Amino acid sequence: MARDPGRPVKSIHTCFDVVEFLLAADGGSLREVADGVGIARSTAHNHLTTLVDRGYVRKEGETYRVGLGFLKLGEHARTAGLPYEAIREAVRDLATETGEEADFTVLENGRLVSIHHEVDGENAAGHLAGSTFHLHATAAGKAILAELPDDRVESILDDRGMPAITEHTITDRDELFADLELTRDRGFAVNDREYMEGYRSVAAAVRTSHGGLPGALCVGGPMYRNDPAVLTGPVADALLERVAAFESTGRPTAFPNRDWEHHFTTVE
Repeated sequence: MARDPGRPVKSIHTCFDVVEFLLAADGGSLREVADGVGIARSTAHNHLTTLVDRGYVRKEGETYRVGLGFLKLGEHARTAGLPYEAIREAVRDLATETGEEADFTVLENGRLVSIHHEVDGENAAGHLAGSTFHLHATAAGKAILAELPDDRVESILDDRGMPAITEHTITDRDELFADLELTRDRGFAVNDREYMEGYRSVAAAVRTSHGGLPGALCVGGPMYRNDPAVLTGPVADALLERVAAFESTGRPTAFPNRDWEHHFTTVE
C-alpha cells in the first residue's frame, strides 16, 4: 500500500527538521540550528523554545540538545505490540554464538526499522535502534520483501525507490525479484556489500503462528571474516536455528497484553 500523501503541515516538517539536526549534530546553537535547517533565526528560536517547553529539547548554556522527552515515546514505539524481551534475547544469543553483530528489524511505512542491535552479545542498541534503511539494499529487507506479494513489493519500490547505496546495491527490479526468488528457495537473504562496502550479512524473516510478518533477524560482519561459504553455511545455520527458536517461543500467547497480530497486519 502506497503512502497517503495527505496535506503535509510545513511547520511540523520544520519542527522535525530541527530535532533531526540536533540529533545528527549532537546539539547546536541557535545560529547553527537556523543555518543547518535553512530557516530564519526567529523561526528556529520559536521551534526550539516550544520543544524545550515540552521537554523534547534541553538547553545547556547556548547549546540545544535532544531531550529525554523522546525516551518515553521511543520505548513505547519499540515495545507496543512487540515481544521485545524475546527479540532482545534472540539478538543477543545470535550475536554471542556467531561472534558477529546481530539485529532485529521490522517493516514500517515501506522502510526497515532497527528494533534491537548487539555486537557479540554487547548491547549496541543505543547506536542503531530506530535507524531506518531501504529494504532492497539489506539482507533483512530482502528477507521481508521475499515474504510479501509481488504487487506489495512493487508498491514499496514505487514509493521508496531503489537508490544505489554502494556500487554493489541491486538497483534493477528484475534482478531484485530474481534475488527474492532465490531467498525464498534457500530460506534466507544475503547482503554482499550492498549496503556497506566490506560488509556481508544474512537474514531470515520471522512469522507469527497466524502468518503475520513481524520482521527479520539478521547477522553479519566484515567480509574478511565472512566469506560466502562461512556466511551461507555455519552463520546461516545459526541464524535459522534462532529464528525457529524465536517463532516457537515469541508467540502472542506468551505476551497476552500485546496485540501482536494487529500491530503487524496494520503497520503499513
